[in-house]
Parts: sequence; C-alpha cells; structure tokens
Amino acid sequence: MTVLTSFSVARALSPPELLAPQLQFKVTIMAVNDMGAPVPGANIAFAPGGLGDNLSATGNVQKIADKRGTAEFGGVTQHSSYSFGAIKEGHYPSSGLQGEFLSTTNGHWAPWA
Repeated sequence: MTVLTSFSVARALSPPELLAPQLQFKVTIMAVNDMGAPVPGANIAFAPGGLGDNLSATGNVQKIADKRGTAEFGGVTQHSSYSFGAIKEGHYPSSGLQGEFLSTTNGHWAPWA
C-alpha cells in the first residue's frame, strides 16, 4: 500500500509583489508517497498562519492535486508561516505540516534566507 507521507514547497512560482501591509505569495505544494512518487487526486489543504491538524477547518483553502500531484496556492498574507496537509482514500493523511517564508526580498515573500 502506498502511504501519503510528505510534501514539499516546490518553488515560488512568480515574484510576489508588496501589498501594504500584507505581502503576496504563490506556492506549489506536491503530494508524494513514501517512495517519492506523485499522488494525483490528493485533497491538499493550505492555510497562511496555520491550519493545525484540521484539514477541513473553515478558512482553509483546499484543492485537488493535478496529475503531477501538485496544487498551486496564492494570495496575500501578513504571516510568514503556513501549514498544509493532504488526504486521499487509500493513503494515510498528512496534516499539521509547516512551512515558512524565510525572508522578504525587494518587498516579496521569499522561501530562502
């Protein structure tokens, strides 16, 4: 059985622009199994500032992963941290995973220090 165990922020897709007082972001999250293979159709949840262990909490954005196992999220936030997770039938759920924009560069959230 394949187990849904890890995710990664693949890259910042485009340079976010500064919106006072919030910063714009755009990230891609990839659902992969324990062998590192993509998990298409996974329900991926994302929340700036955190969603904890509740993938379906009010205010979280949820998307279905495409054939590459990825889903794109974007918007504006004051939070440098975010949470994400995923579920799919036949796989163990992953939730409460954390990521962080490590700096701002030219007024943009950046995933590097």
